[in-house]
Amino acid sequence: MNKRCFLFLQGVATPFFDRLASSIRASGLDTCRVVFCGGDAQYHSSGESICYRGSIEDLPSFYEDLFKRLGVTDLVLFGDTRPVHIPAIELAANLENVETHVYEEGYLRPDWITLDSGGANANSALLPTSPIYYRNSAQEVPRGVQSKKTGYSQSVRLLQDVYYNSGRVFDERNYPHYSRHRLHSPIQEYLGWVRRAPIKPLLSQYAKFVTKRLLKRNIPFYVYPLQLDSDSQIRVHSPYSKGLSKATDDIIKSFANHAPKKSVLIIKNHPLDTGINKHKQYVKKVSKDYDVSNRVLFFDGGHLPTMLHNTAGTVLINSTVGMSSLFHKSPTIALGTAIYDIPGLTFQGRLDCFWRSNKIPNKKLFKDFRDVVIDHTQINGSFYSKRGIEMAIAGSLKRFGIPPEPETEQEPPSFSEQPIEAT
Repeated sequence: MNKRCFLFLQGVATPFFDRLASSIRASGLDTCRVVFCGGDAQYHSSGESICYRGSIEDLPSFYEDLFKRLGVTDLVLFGDTRPVHIPAIELAANLENVETHVYEEGYLRPDWITLDSGGANANSALLPTSPIYYRNSAQEVPRGVQSKKTGYSQSVRLLQDVYYNSGRVFDERNYPHYSRHRLHSPIQEYLGWVRRAPIKPLLSQYAKFVTKRLLKRNIPFYVYPLQLDSDSQIRVHSPYSKGLSKATDDIIKSFANHAPKKSVLIIKNHPLDTGINKHKQYVKKVSKDYDVSNRVLFFDGGHLPTMLHNTAGTVLINSTVGMSSLFHKSPTIALGTAIYDIPGLTFQGRLDCFWRSNKIPNKKLFKDFRDVVIDHTQINGSFYSKRGIEMAIAGSLKRFGIPPEPETEQEPPSFSEQPIEAT
């Protein structure tokens, strides 16, 4: 049997892939990293690597030659919809004895990452599925697995991103054909975050205050959590490939025409939104157009678990917030393709009918679903902290069938999903 060879493509903007590859080599297996830009080079310190400076059009032949020359058995990447990844995934799917390992942010949050086979999200091996599949499969997996804290820090994540993009910008001449997969430049994103940073704590406190007032007054409210416009879940796996504006328009219009007249719609901004797309202004305009300005609230912060625990329903496209919504027994509808969008968990009818349906997720089915998803696709860890990376590497090696490195001492389970009681 030939020695396994792991080919690494683009990862997250952290040292995770570099350290994972080092651990694989320490076990006696081969690795190779393809570097597509200066940012990738920033997070590659050792092991064989190849700098690709060609065009997207030439990638299929490049991969075909590389797979043959290295004897690739395992393809490893983060994000299966990136243009530089698609030709490699397609090639691997047509080759025998080549497995594709796709990393993504966790389907469950916090303290989980995704390691799926063949594809992630709407391309996951879990789709298409049915309640019967999860009920049967749950009998063969560990039950009730809880996560342990990973030490995630958003400020550390931002610094890692800056380090990555500084390498990409300063070494741009060496990779003339590389095109970033995100919609806006790093400078635009960073300036947006800097502008919003001073007022975010105040906005979050305001959102918490208003949430408590709604609960005290027993005013029913629905929650629509925004995703990022650059999210491939929106661009590739939903009817809203051009952005969130059309989705927001559809949801507010349906709410205005079909939701109970005394109810409120909370539109919660994504925590990493830069403000470039001016979602708040658009929500204000559309709410005025449909004469529901006094019933639509825009939150920039707040405590999401409390909202989900008490909401009359959650409307989303295909955000992973859907998993938390189901955890909190909130009636949920997904307007895009999502692994959790199955009968018994989410509302399967039209959006106009959702507002008065009160379709609560089946508790036992959700437990079965959660246990299977964790066993098949989730690893307790993080891409962004030292502790989390160590945990993620140990879980990845186990999933790859490689003897794990010695485990580090870890903290008790995190209970950050618990709601805050209204007072």
